[in-house]
Amino acid sequence: MMVKKVIVIYIVVLLLVSVSFVVFEATIQGGIKDDFVSTKQSFADGSGTEDDPYMIYDLHDLQGMIADLEAYYALANDIDASETTEWNDGAGFEPIGKYSVLTPYREPFIGSFDGRNHTITGLYIYRPSRRHVGFFGDVAEEGEVRNVGVIDVNITGAREVGGLVGGNYGMVENSYVSGNVSGNTYVGGLVGRQRDGTLLNSYATVTVRVWVGSEDGQDTVYFYIDLEGDDPPHVPMYIDSVETEEDTATVEWISHSSTRVDYYEIRLDGGEWMKVGTSTTYTFQNLEERRYAVTVRMWDNAVDSWQDTAVFTIGGDPP
Repeated sequence: MMVKKVIVIYIVVLLLVSVSFVVFEATIQGGIKDDFVSTKQSFADGSGTEDDPYMIYDLHDLQGMIADLEAYYALANDIDASETTEWNDGAGFEPIGKYSVLTPYREPFIGSFDGRNHTITGLYIYRPSRRHVGFFGDVAEEGEVRNVGVIDVNITGAREVGGLVGGNYGMVENSYVSGNVSGNTYVGGLVGRQRDGTLLNSYATVTVRVWVGSEDGQDTVYFYIDLEGDDPPHVPMYIDSVETEEDTATVEWISHSSTRVDYYEIRLDGGEWMKVGTSTTYTFQNLEERRYAVTVRMWDNAVDSWQDTAVFTIGGDPP
């Protein structure tokens, strides 16, 4: 009998991580009914533009975002998502944006979602054979998710599984997650797999379960990761400091995988990556007085990567 191993990771504060369409009819704000897939979702307020985003009043508005992955959205109030445990024969909420390797297509979220500091509570997703699973399954380079708290999630997927975003190429900012997230590859409390995107001022307080093997039986191993203590974070690489002076900024980072590092790359504000070899410091010069986001990416000998982002300001008040 094969043994299914389950790794349970209790995360106190995790700053960085680690197929079919749903078709149903639902009553949305204002009493209008629409098929979420075959037609555009109707919203009571907004036109889906940057200046006039669609307003999300309830859970069905929230699910309705799958019909337009390019629009601008904003939460109008807190939302109770606990009824998603009964949706779709137990599969729950359909992630916003998706990716599939079985049939060659990718339909990521390329719009903007602003939670306006509201919360979504009790979101449930159970899709154990699917990749890119989370409140947002796949966020593209142009996509933005910010200012939202997703509380008491219960999310299960296969690969790229996260409480907020499964696979992130875009921007995640000022957001947090609590609850339970499970999967077998690239599983994280906030983001399952961080690609070339940016994470700013966000965290997760989540129990993460990672399994390998078959469905027959299970072994459990416990890990405890505490990023609030005095010891260095238990991650492959992180930015340790950014020292600014006049129009320069010197970035220093620390790696716990020095024997496996192939090279590092660095970029500013989502620009072009610059290869810096195995050096763990880099100085930017001739910077204007404003706020910046710097990202360092480590590539190891297995051709895998890990990255971290920090924010700093030249002139004026610190961020």
